[in-house]
Amino acid sequence: MNGSNGKSLDDVVRVIRETPIGIDRSRPAVPTSPGVQARMDALREFAKNVDGARYDGWTNPVTGFGTTRDKSTYGLIEPDRILTDLELSALYHTDDLAARMVDIVPQEMFREGVVVETGDADADTAVADKFEALDVAGKYADGVRWGRCYGGGAVMIGADDGRDASLPLVPERASDVDFLYPCDKRVLWPASWYDEPGSPKLGQTKTYFVTTMGARSFNVAEVHESRLVLFGGAPTGIWEKWRLFGWDLSVLQRAHDVLRMFNTGFRAVETLMTDANQAVFKMSGLNEILRAAGGGMEELQARLQAMDLYRSAVRAIVVDADGDETFERQATSFAEIPNTLDKFMLRLAATVEIPVTILMAQSPAGMNATGESDFRWFYDRIRAKQKKEIAPKVRRLAQVWLATKAGRAIAAKVQALTVKFPPLWTETPLAQAQRELAIAQRDAVYVNAQVLQPDEVALQRFRPEGFSNEIALDERAQKARKASLRRDLDAIAAEPEAENATEAAPAVDPAAAAGAAPAHPEIPLAPTDLATVVKVNEARASVGLPHFVGPDGELTITAFKAKNAPEIAAAAQAEAGTDPNDPSPSAAANPFGGPPPPRPSGGPPNGEASPFEDKPNPFAKSADDEPTDEDVEAAGQIRADAVPRMFTLVRDEDETGVSGTGDVAHGCEFPDGRVALRWTTATASTTLFDSVEHVLKVHGHGGKTRIVWADEQKK
Repeated sequence: MNGSNGKSLDDVVRVIRETPIGIDRSRPAVPTSPGVQARMDALREFAKNVDGARYDGWTNPVTGFGTTRDKSTYGLIEPDRILTDLELSALYHTDDLAARMVDIVPQEMFREGVVVETGDADADTAVADKFEALDVAGKYADGVRWGRCYGGGAVMIGADDGRDASLPLVPERASDVDFLYPCDKRVLWPASWYDEPGSPKLGQTKTYFVTTMGARSFNVAEVHESRLVLFGGAPTGIWEKWRLFGWDLSVLQRAHDVLRMFNTGFRAVETLMTDANQAVFKMSGLNEILRAAGGGMEELQARLQAMDLYRSAVRAIVVDADGDETFERQATSFAEIPNTLDKFMLRLAATVEIPVTILMAQSPAGMNATGESDFRWFYDRIRAKQKKEIAPKVRRLAQVWLATKAGRAIAAKVQALTVKFPPLWTETPLAQAQRELAIAQRDAVYVNAQVLQPDEVALQRFRPEGFSNEIALDERAQKARKASLRRDLDAIAAEPEAENATEAAPAVDPAAAAGAAPAHPEIPLAPTDLATVVKVNEARASVGLPHFVGPDGELTITAFKAKNAPEIAAAAQAEAGTDPNDPSPSAAANPFGGPPPPRPSGGPPNGEASPFEDKPNPFAKSADDEPTDEDVEAAGQIRADAVPRMFTLVRDEDETGVSGTGDVAHGCEFPDGRVALRWTTATASTTLFDSVEHVLKVHGHGGKTRIVWADEQKK
């Protein structure tokens, strides 16, 4: 395929292939070989000859689209020159926006400091004191700052292990970490690299020449990389790193052109403001005056001087009304300039990945604008950098100090090293109150469900350092919980054995239908909800009565009562001495107003015919017996004269170390067997149980906590 000037595509490919790439135009001090220079000159000459050629793409000769008349067709990306250290220094120290682009990230990273947790309170205090003495937050912030500005920064660890600085650091031989020295890549020069095959650090810098300057002299020493904490700059490709001797590009490299446009725009507005109101003086015959020979120019100058003199004398412009002279001012419009500058700000903020509200330190604009999304997005990015980039460097410094002789005694108490950064986002009092309310409601659910103890919630939430959102059980509490869970599982595993024993009991003797009373084992069921589960014959057998004759014996107690409700009500009224058909007030009294009537006996009162002739009372032992407590309990009923029993939960030994010993709770057992328990510890709460046995299963701790009944204690 040929272009408009006869050059073939093969020629283009050949020239491009023969031209070396990667020539750094930002380093003119590096000489170029004559052969390379000749090929570059040939390429430039070839480009001039093929300027009008186009070898692919869409074209329209009529409109000029895609041809040499199309201005957008020949827009190409050109490799920008790399900013020198002098230029970066000038940008940071003289341009406020450039400095803010560099400083805002380290400032926010270490604004609230850094916390190292070891699992031991004394060790935490010792590490915090040492970090404060070394000013770790400030020195690390400098390392991040110079890394962002120049593409590389470092903090030298001042630990004297008695070895040459070019050898790896052995912290066990050092007495202490005496200082931290922040510096940037301008005083760090790679001296050697890891070149051992198979090394995980293959190709990385092994030692650096470090220059330290004093008032009258400077020193150069070779320092091993293990004695330095290194900080990088902007993300940089491997090829560019090689050109920069292992360092990164500055964060100002990408932002340089955008920053120049932004500053130029502001400077243009400043220049425009000086000419914002331009004076215009119109004179009749100005061209004739200028073309006049001799004193035309002098006449014009004299007229302007006179006008300026009159303006100073009378503070007005004097013009010749008959000579068609006029004077006016032309104002420049600034209506769209603010919008243009705002777009420049957005472009600049996008380049450095910092929201405009933070980069420009301005309040959010617009209705209902709070800027919260911008702040949260930025702080989330800062949090990610803290965890991925800064936390490992802080942990390494803590490990170095704990390995020295000064930190060895503290290291024995350390269980684990965890680096945490306090939150950067500060809640409003209202938002904080709403968050803590939601957490309190969740805690109440956990406590009522017996997932957590009240004291555990109190100790975990209200810590000395402030309110905590998290609850983490320590090793001791976890062991106690596992032991309690093991006891509960053992108790659950024992229940099927009892059920199997009940099912394996001999079948009912057929002689029971004739009135015999065979022996039946008691059914070990709790009284709660008994009437909806237990059948009539099972209830009778549990109290030693013969089976009920007829199909009603296979009904549950609840079903039996529902089926025979009229007969049961009539028997109850007959036993009370009232006529069910009597409309008198005594007979029509509210049947629910007083205590529940006792169960009807087996025989009719006063010789009257009993409505239970066909269906004898399943709960009566004989015609003359009243129902006993066992009968009532078996039927799931509560006696009218039954009263609750009070007790105290006494803890002889505290397994968890939370509630303490002694009287830890007061309880009440209701007549139906249910229990209410009120804790008397620091964080009081109320919990409900189905029985006293369940209370001891959960809180008995294998006999270390017991129940003391109030009535027995009085006796």
